[in-house]
Amino acid sequence: MKVSSLVPVERICIGWPDSDPPKHQDKWKLIKNLNSFLFSGTSHAQEKQKIALNLLIEREKSMTTGIGHGIAIPHSSIPFLKKTLGAMCILKNGIDFESIDNNDIFIVFLILLPDKQFEKHIQTLANITKLTNDPDFRNTIINLDDPKAIWDEIEKREQA
Repeated sequence: MKVSSLVPVERICIGWPDSDPPKHQDKWKLIKNLNSFLFSGTSHAQEKQKIALNLLIEREKSMTTGIGHGIAIPHSSIPFLKKTLGAMCILKNGIDFESIDNNDIFIVFLILLPDKQFEKHIQTLANITKLTNDPDFRNTIINLDDPKAIWDEIEKREQA
């Protein structure tokens, strides 16, 4: 799945995904806020949102999804999902995500995938990693201030 298909413009946020960011920002609060942001506007009930959050937290506790170079991809397989859902967040100041390179993260993709779709799961993560592996791409999108401009940049890079 292309990243531009996975993360529509309305699921890209610049800055903290909640209009009232917490004073102490950590990866757990970011995952919770991004999960809420991702589910806003969907037909999934609050109970399903909680299930997804618990699975994301469980996955993150097993091993960090901070892959380095300022990127984190919290993700999980979700039993009730029929299609993959994604959101993206650009953090201008970065936060500690316990990344494998011990650096702050600035770009976060939160991905929820249908259960038992291992190939799709791996391909989706590979597509995000391939896209974000380019330092010029990372620098470009971190400095953009409009979700549509970020989405356009993603689509442009995927077509190249």
